[in-house]
Amino acid sequence: MSESQNKDNKNEAALTVFKPRTPKKANVEPAVVTDQRTVIKVKAPQHELTRIRQSIRVQDNSIGFAAAKLEADDALQQQKIVLNNRFVLESTLGAGGMGTVYKAQDLRKVEASDIKTAVAVKVLNDEFKNHPDAFVSLQREASRSHILSHPNIVTVHDFDRDGDVIFMTMELLSGRPLDSLLRDYSGTGMSLDKAIPIIEDYCSALSFAHQKHFIHSDLKPGNIFVTDEGTKVLDFGIARISNVAAVKDHFDAGDLGALTPAYASLEMLNGGDPHPSDDVYAAALIAYELFSGKHPFNRLPANEVRDKKLKPKRIKELNKRQWQALEAALVVDRDKRTQSIEDFWNAFANKKRLPIYRVISAILLIVTVWFVYNTFIAQSEMSKLADSTFIKASDCLANKKANCAMEGAKAVLKLTPDYPEAQLLLQQAKALKLAQTLTELFNDVHQCIYNNNDTVCAEKALYSMQNLASNADQTLNAEDELSNFKERTAIANALKNAEQCLQEKSYLCVLENTNTILDLRPDHIQATSLSQQANQQISQLEKKRIVTQQQYDNLIIKANNCFNNKDYACAKKSADSALVLNSTDEVRAIQRDAEMALIEVKRNLLEKKRNRARADNMVVQARQCLAKKQYDCAIAKSESALNLVPKYPSALNTLKQATEERQKLKTSFSLQ
Repeated sequence: MSESQNKDNKNEAALTVFKPRTPKKANVEPAVVTDQRTVIKVKAPQHELTRIRQSIRVQDNSIGFAAAKLEADDALQQQKIVLNNRFVLESTLGAGGMGTVYKAQDLRKVEASDIKTAVAVKVLNDEFKNHPDAFVSLQREASRSHILSHPNIVTVHDFDRDGDVIFMTMELLSGRPLDSLLRDYSGTGMSLDKAIPIIEDYCSALSFAHQKHFIHSDLKPGNIFVTDEGTKVLDFGIARISNVAAVKDHFDAGDLGALTPAYASLEMLNGGDPHPSDDVYAAALIAYELFSGKHPFNRLPANEVRDKKLKPKRIKELNKRQWQALEAALVVDRDKRTQSIEDFWNAFANKKRLPIYRVISAILLIVTVWFVYNTFIAQSEMSKLADSTFIKASDCLANKKANCAMEGAKAVLKLTPDYPEAQLLLQQAKALKLAQTLTELFNDVHQCIYNNNDTVCAEKALYSMQNLASNADQTLNAEDELSNFKERTAIANALKNAEQCLQEKSYLCVLENTNTILDLRPDHIQATSLSQQANQQISQLEKKRIVTQQQYDNLIIKANNCFNNKDYACAKKSADSALVLNSTDEVRAIQRDAEMALIEVKRNLLEKKRNRARADNMVVQARQCLAKKQYDCAIAKSESALNLVPKYPSALNTLKQATEERQKLKTSFSLQ
């Protein structure tokens, strides 16, 4: 990308859509059709890449990572992101501190009909991208590729940027990151024959880098990749230079803060100058994890290890010499720690260094012999050696020794690259190795399922099989085994729950569990029987409910009628009976109103009784006044009695008599 193009694309990147789709007008500029692909300029592709990275990074286990990876891959399939109109991002491979790694197709290699068109693309995340020296770090890793050319160091092709997306392309590796592999051996550790070749390979890579004055400075399981061809070390972009004077610029990768506390030396944590012993400390920590399945200091940083005076627990599988070499490399204090990666590996592998004069003599002897051999004998002997090596490799293949056959075939091809039979043998050996690996993993799936009853363990093994050969018969058989086991487990659990629910008379619960079973196995006899029993019970309960509901409705009607007729005792009795059948707010309201009405009736009756007694007393007093011809007194007492008991006959009669007598008395006075 030229500088002018870079300015024009500051906030844009190319997005290639291989299936017709209608882009949103708000985010898309006019499309340009080239090479039968529709290239659409989409704003802010970094947003989608960041979302994918976050989805990947939040997963802490292999099953969660697999699910997040599928989601991210689906997003990439729906909208294929193309960087610089060249690299088509196809799927996610992983995520680390610096960024996310994708599998991509190199369109230039596709156009050139190259056999290997796939590459790995590492896209820097926002935290590193926004760091002023991040671009320099990526440029450094690409520029160091020719300096750090080694079989155990990943090959970096180039670095570039597309708008605000900074990325680097490198060789695509086939295998597994060591951190993922370690999860399979968590708490147990690898066998020595599996772990030692991995350690030897990454120590070889570090030794080569140290000879070139590069300190990795962030060695950890996530930066080590295990392939069928060997182990490779990644991420030399933040490697620091031990010989500072050899560098003309002032950039120091340590300024990025890109270190992992669990694997960083004490001096790195304190911001000290880089030293090969920093990588020795990390290499020893990883070796300990490989052998034991756990970090020697429970992932605590070196300063806490020092403060707590922690010591690594002895690994019983290592002999005394091996343990002493590992323990010396795990010392927190640099001055007391093994100083070089060569010293660590030589001590561990019991390789003694020759004195320098012996080394020089040996080299001179080898050069002399090689010159004579190459001049007079080489061609014929090389051919014979290649043939004999091929025969041995063929025997290895016949005896099902895949690794031996592969190494032999590779040795033949190094001696004689144009050896078709060896090329075929190598392909057959790789196929045998794949078949053997699949068989081992299939047995692991079987072991996890039938011996350990552990589906998570089985899913891990199956995931490895799918990564190796998703369409292989053994992989498909393992998928069937796991699927059938899950089905049987689900049926057994649902059947147990259904029987328990039937005992508890929870019939809907019975149906819920039997439906789960019958969805999987429509002909399941026990589930069918339990379902029928539950339905019969539900049917009987429904009939009882209908009868009860009718009784309830009748009682409610009766209670309301009684209440309206002021027969409150009847209303309360009917409400009480309805409550026995169904306790509802309506029934409680009728019951409450009837009780209050009965209380009021009783209170009124009592009041009337009291008034009647008082009225009788007033009538007696009125008659006494009448007898004494005290007519006004008799009238007043009678009226008081009538106020207490209206229309009271005795009071009315007394009032009438007193009134008449008073009138007669008034008349006689007027006649006189």
